[in-house]
Amino acid sequence: MASRSRTQSAFLAPPADSPQGPSQPQPPAPPRRQATLYDAIAGRSTQHGLTRNPTTLAIAPEAVLFQRVAAPDRHVETDTYFTSDNAVGNLPDSDLLKALHVYAADFYAAEREAGADYRSLDETALLALGVLMEELCRDQLGEGGDLVFTEGEVEGEVEGEGEGIGRARSQSRSVGREGKRRKVEREFDG
Repeated sequence: MASRSRTQSAFLAPPADSPQGPSQPQPPAPPRRQATLYDAIAGRSTQHGLTRNPTTLAIAPEAVLFQRVAAPDRHVETDTYFTSDNAVGNLPDSDLLKALHVYAADFYAAEREAGADYRSLDETALLALGVLMEELCRDQLGEGGDLVFTEGEVEGEVEGEGEGIGRARSQSRSVGREGKRRKVEREFDG
């Protein structure tokens, strides 16, 4: 006995006693692309698969990782997603990794529109890039490089002001010309 759709009065499968025409083998459906971590972070991965545009119904990146067929079982004690919390070494700052990921995702999105398809920056490569960026910044800024973003002390300032705040002291160097000024053009009535 064949089943019928409730909303339609049509058979979902032909009845067994009906004559069937020459059966042609159906070509196999193309394999669906699995969601990657980048799809999840970009908001294109939902419970029902991938979408072309980011959505508010997107699932978390760790859910995408652990929905895969070869994903390990998750246990609170041995959860591989949060093993970085127990890591001995220092991992790159998550804000740095997020900034690098946004830059790479925007770059790859622009290239994908041009017809190229890259799959070269996986999770391990992103961590390695973060470590390299931290080392580069440490080498370039040097020992007192973190003081770049602080204000120098103004000459003639009262010494008692701002004690305990940890102000940066800047050595003013005379280069031989005054600071840059905006050029103002005036229209003369004449």
